[in-house]
Amino acid sequence: KNIILLGTSILLLIVMHLPFLQSDPDAFVDVNTRGAWTDEGLYSSQIINYINTGEFNIEENNQMFISPLFTALLYPFYLIFGTNVLVGRLVVLFFISFSLFICFKKKELQYAGLIVIPVLMTQYQVFHFSHYNMPEMVCVGWILLAFASANNYFLQKKKYLFFIFLSSFFLFCAYSTKIQFLTSALVLPVSLFFYAFNQENKKKTKLLIRFKPFFISLIFTVLFFVIYIAFWYLSNKSFYDKVWSYETAGRFPVSFIHLWQLIKFHFNFTLWVKELKPLFIFSALGVLLSFFVFLDKDGRKYSGSLLFLFFWSIAEFTKISASYLPYRYLLGFIMSFSLFGILSLAHFFKKSIFFKYLIIVASAIVCCYNIGLIYKSYHNRTYQIKAVNSYLKQFNLENKTILDTWSHTLARNTKAKCITVKRGYLNDNNFIFKYNPVLVISENNEADSDSVFLKNGIILNNISDSSRQFTVWRYKINLYWINQTFKNDYLRKF
Repeated sequence: KNIILLGTSILLLIVMHLPFLQSDPDAFVDVNTRGAWTDEGLYSSQIINYINTGEFNIEENNQMFISPLFTALLYPFYLIFGTNVLVGRLVVLFFISFSLFICFKKKELQYAGLIVIPVLMTQYQVFHFSHYNMPEMVCVGWILLAFASANNYFLQKKKYLFFIFLSSFFLFCAYSTKIQFLTSALVLPVSLFFYAFNQENKKKTKLLIRFKPFFISLIFTVLFFVIYIAFWYLSNKSFYDKVWSYETAGRFPVSFIHLWQLIKFHFNFTLWVKELKPLFIFSALGVLLSFFVFLDKDGRKYSGSLLFLFFWSIAEFTKISASYLPYRYLLGFIMSFSLFGILSLAHFFKKSIFFKYLIIVASAIVCCYNIGLIYKSYHNRTYQIKAVNSYLKQFNLENKTILDTWSHTLARNTKAKCITVKRGYLNDNNFIFKYNPVLVISENNEADSDSVFLKNGIILNNISDSSRQFTVWRYKINLYWINQTFKNDYLRKF
């Protein structure tokens, strides 16, 4: 019954996502950044350019370095079904749904899964990013698969060498999908280290035997990291260092006082918000009760699983030290912290009638609250990106070049080659000569490109035959059709 309920819950969850798959990103899901709007195109940019033009340049954008496995995952689906955003969104949605089912189909975790789907997966940010064509929830999916593999050892002591290898491999896949999840690589070995102290009959078990799984996981973790360094970092070291330097510059605290101020700020204005409060209160109850799970004889079998989720939460919480912290960076923490609390609650769900009804009522309240926010989001859907795509599809832009950050999202259906230009970072040298663009898509103040055109003495209005302005979310986006006479004069200089 539980496995049927779990599968049905996941199918219903997928159905809830369907009305959002072709609309714009939600206007309030991450109000402090344009990331949800521009990055769906950016993360697909290089592979779409390759499919459309047959040319591939690994240094054309930074996304291939940040998320190589995500690009590889999308490629076969884009190749077969086309490069529409719907295809990428369905890949992400089905991957996280599959990961959830694999994670919680195990008998011991089915009650936890039946709480996770209505309480956690309907949370406002988690829900929306579960269908955006972005890598964060795919990374979470890999870690859930790593958790499921580790549980074969923790809960059933099955072929621990194979499952520890598999868990380590999935964690490797997580940070290969996006390097910001690198800290998750240590979750399994640290969990197994502390798990060795918690085994039954530990006095009768030789020290080396108890810590053998830890040493094996450490070897696999180091091996996979060496593979990443050798085959990805060292082969692209110069540009990788440039990307890493730019993406981390000024984002981390310079002193303990600064760190403490950032933590307080993020807690008050990023974490303790109306969309997250009900979930955090619900999960915190389970976190407080987790101590009793470790003490309970029946609960000891969950000790390894809880340790995994605890150290995953610690690994994700380190991101709160960054000054720039959009919600997509917090998805791992929201998931891990909530799963830790929910797994503890699921144990008491089976042991106590009082807790069973308390958890059912609390889950229903949180779920109804979350669905209320999703319902408002449903009525507030917009299709501004689709409108720009429809406008551009009137023109024959195949094999022509469009410049700037928004182009990957707003012109993805034109089969044009879209290139990001960013001052001091990406493609900012002689870009008119190099790319010979027919169109530039830019915000009014050029904030999306750090004013790369203005700083190069190029006034976009002055070099355009015509322009068209669209409102996309809170931005005024200008489409500048570049004057051919200007381009010819400019190109003759070279």
